[in-house]
Amino acid sequence: MFDGPEKLPRSIPPTGGDYFALALDHLMRRMGLAGNVCRLVLRLDEPLDKERFRSVLDRSDLINWLSRLHLRRRFPFLVHKCFTCNGQAALILREHAVKHGGASDEVPHIVPSHRGLSPNRAPGLAFDVVDHPDGSTSIMLSWHHALMDALGAELLFQHLNRSAACNDPADQLLALTRPDRAKSTLQSLLGFPRKLARARQAVLFVTHASRVPIASLIRPQHQLTRPRGAKPDLRGERRAKPDLRGARGAEPDLREGRRAEPDRARYDFVSFDEPATARIDAHGERIGAGYHKGLFYLAATIRAFDRALRHRGSADGAYVVPVPQDLRKRGSLGPVFANRVTFQFYRVERGQTGSLRETYHILREQMIDQLRRDIPQSYVAMMELFRNVPLGLYSKMLRGPTEGQLSSFFFSFTGEACQRMDRFLGVRVRTIRHMAPLAYPPGVGVVFSRHLSRLCATVSFLEGCFEPRELTTFGEALRSDLIDGDTP
Repeated sequence: MFDGPEKLPRSIPPTGGDYFALALDHLMRRMGLAGNVCRLVLRLDEPLDKERFRSVLDRSDLINWLSRLHLRRRFPFLVHKCFTCNGQAALILREHAVKHGGASDEVPHIVPSHRGLSPNRAPGLAFDVVDHPDGSTSIMLSWHHALMDALGAELLFQHLNRSAACNDPADQLLALTRPDRAKSTLQSLLGFPRKLARARQAVLFVTHASRVPIASLIRPQHQLTRPRGAKPDLRGERRAKPDLRGARGAEPDLREGRRAEPDRARYDFVSFDEPATARIDAHGERIGAGYHKGLFYLAATIRAFDRALRHRGSADGAYVVPVPQDLRKRGSLGPVFANRVTFQFYRVERGQTGSLRETYHILREQMIDQLRRDIPQSYVAMMELFRNVPLGLYSKMLRGPTEGQLSSFFFSFTGEACQRMDRFLGVRVRTIRHMAPLAYPPGVGVVFSRHLSRLCATVSFLEGCFEPRELTTFGEALRSDLIDGDTP
């Protein structure tokens, strides 16, 4: 364990990825959405020892440090903010019980979204524990995207698991929060022209790849309306929060903030057992996608969207999809904090979705071209440069090149979830699922993840994006394409 929280950094500047997450949060809150809040759910086969779990959280210096982080300006009127760890912030831990099973047994349908989570006010993360009728337990971590990315959340659960077993060396734990080494003023000045050239290259590439028209389930002119009387909350609620821990034997108060607005996010899950996942892997090998599983899943997802749009009668636009790429070293334990990602952008025209093999090889060629041109690192330079742009202007710049349409849909492949962690606090882990936040438009996201040789696709969408028949068509097309090959 840490010798004490005093050894952890007191102040850390946000990365370019953190500031990008803040700009997306600004867009979401203006539309009355819950903000850029992510979710990670662990489903355990047996009941969880809640007192032990609470004790592990209370004893973790890393959790204590993350719970107190919030953004502050070092000096008034500066655009640039810094993550600061000071003061006290009680960790949010809520307990729920499901009385009836069935299709509504999934955690996202039970736990209301944490609309109050904000990087401007601690804590920026919360835990929910849900008891299910079959004796299983779910643990959901909700956090603001500016604090960490999806892999950071997985690394946090791994840290808690090791901490409970007293198997986390101090030198490795310190690496979980170590910020990037700051460059000297002279180094920054000398490197600025190169950074500016790289950022310009990224802007030109993204502008070209995201040219309109863009295929989507929602068109920009279809406005998402906020509930009557509701105003966008751009800075998070400021009033005192109710006690979310709840007394033993009493129902916790689930109200958050000034107005109890409904959660507009909906979720659907396309899951595959081990034999089906093995068939998917074999299919990927046959078309040459053995080393690029993420692109294989993306190709199948694009074709599933294409089939749903064809049923709707829409034939306009190309599929434009940004895909996050992790910048950590493969197999590393950290850092947990901050968004260590860049992006690759893919564009597939409607006439290039005739077969799964064709779509995959088009994506592969675009990936190789971007790597040769060093576009991922150029995008990092662009995000770092934009940290000094006011959030309101930054959010407008994100929507500008595409006339408000950020992408056709959001996509991510998180790889092997939690590095094949099969037990958490001694209880067998059944599934691990990510639920991504959604900006509007496009209002739809698909996250693929693997856990213990089982593949799962989590489809997140805002209310009204998918009709029930379209959602069924999408799921059937995705499953058929991945397992059996090309669908008509």
